[in-house]
Amino acid sequence: MKWCLTLLCCLVVFGIGDVRGEEPRQRIRIVVGSELDYPPYALVTPDGEADGFSVDLMKAVCAALEIDVTFRVGPWSEVRTALEKGEIDALPLVSYSKEREEVFDFTAPHTITYGVVFKRKKAPDIESPGDLRDKTIIVMQSDAGHDWLLRNDISDQLILTQTVAESLQLLANGKADYALAPHLVGLLTAKELDLSDIEVTGPLLDAYGRGFGFAVKEGNLSLLTNLNEGLSIIKATGEYGRIYDKWFGDIDPKGISTEVLLKYLTWIAIGGVVAISVPLVWSISLKRKVAQQTIELRAEIIERKKTEEKLHLAMQEAKTANKAKSEFLANMSHELRTPLNSIIGFSEMMEYEIMGPLPETYHEYSGLISTSGRLLLETVNGILDLAKIEAGKFDLRKERVFMGDLVTEAFSLLNVQAKAKGIELVNVTHDLPHLLIDPMRIKQVLLNVMGNAIKFTDAGNVTLSNYCNEAACDFFITDTGIGMTPAQIEIALQPFRQVHGTSFARRYQGTGLGLSLSRQIMTLHGGELTVTSIHNVGTTVTLRFPPKNDGGNA
Repeated sequence: MKWCLTLLCCLVVFGIGDVRGEEPRQRIRIVVGSELDYPPYALVTPDGEADGFSVDLMKAVCAALEIDVTFRVGPWSEVRTALEKGEIDALPLVSYSKEREEVFDFTAPHTITYGVVFKRKKAPDIESPGDLRDKTIIVMQSDAGHDWLLRNDISDQLILTQTVAESLQLLANGKADYALAPHLVGLLTAKELDLSDIEVTGPLLDAYGRGFGFAVKEGNLSLLTNLNEGLSIIKATGEYGRIYDKWFGDIDPKGISTEVLLKYLTWIAIGGVVAISVPLVWSISLKRKVAQQTIELRAEIIERKKTEEKLHLAMQEAKTANKAKSEFLANMSHELRTPLNSIIGFSEMMEYEIMGPLPETYHEYSGLISTSGRLLLETVNGILDLAKIEAGKFDLRKERVFMGDLVTEAFSLLNVQAKAKGIELVNVTHDLPHLLIDPMRIKQVLLNVMGNAIKFTDAGNVTLSNYCNEAACDFFITDTGIGMTPAQIEIALQPFRQVHGTSFARRYQGTGLGLSLSRQIMTLHGGELTVTSIHNVGTTVTLRFPPKNDGGNA
């Protein structure tokens, strides 16, 4: 299994490129912040260069994706503020919290840590977090431990430092009663500074949430997607394990224990199910209630002929309730996506054995969790987009875009999927124009339509072509797949409808959302999406952009 995963990742890294052999795209360049003194996660070499586990991890991810990266070193509070202001692109070591989620977007976690309390050996022990109340506590400023103390109102007598080393040194010098620090960082720092008069006391504290991950400025979905993809690649190729052993082999040779991972995965899965179930159950219940009310009112109309006013009122209430449902779902983005990303991330961590040997059944279970999580995340994203359209909150950010770039990106992202099925992706586009569009949404349409073509084609090819003139610009996605009848086409263009039934949908993992959502996105652009198909022969989807949408001269 490992060699298959390695081969797929190599295809992703090295096989992505223009189908016609054009010049490679310009490499992405990013600036990443790194802390001064947070060993072994982050530190600085004698010549001032960023180093540590998180730095090596970011370098490996960027190398896998052919992204050029430079590091900006500074105190944690400084680099955190720099990301909030958009002065840098990412941070490699950030623990999740609801407060931070308001300004950052997070990848799946790459490591887990706990907070611990340090004390001088002669000081009283701490039995529970409550014993810290009203004590003088040293903690690194803006660290997750600092946030945890404030969030739980533990003490207002805090001494803030710039590094963990400074915190433990002040504790050893008797400047406070206790110090709060991340577990491994604190132990390693105390050992390096030879602080033999301090020790850990009390239980492990869940101050660092679901663990450490990469963070980008909120809304930078393109970079977030790339970083998540890169983490998956280096885990599959074994590079993650090599980096982990380099930095943690002596102090934590087994990495994350199976028990800890299963504990976190269980709670995250429960949280994800609850977060998703509440709005969906409410939506289903609401629709049933509206349907029942409508039936009852129609019966009264037939029997009494006097209920027109009641029916009108019920329809208004249904519209108001449906709008409230759409607005609620449209605003559930973080609450739905965050637990799903955690489920996917932790299941991948289990699958790639970063914690030591696991029974074979665990690999099967984690693979099922990961696959199901990704399918559910795709479904949730589609539902949220449809809900935003219904609620009038689906904003387009149009700009002048060269369509050749979007076509190249779409082929790059779908190339591995097509090769895995033995299908040829063919690009015969020419004289591609500049269009005034929302690039993220039109790329979403291309990926949805071409991805569907690959999914429902078992042999042959999927071809992208175009024809542009003064009247309009058309793009044609043609496959040699299973095809559809006219009646099936009508069903395919409706949300949550699956043409070939439940068993067929399970085979192809379809949700019935992609084509309907793509048509609505094209409509919002003033264009249209149409489908022609012959059963058992193939399908052609046409994306038509309106005239006078050339975005200016090329």
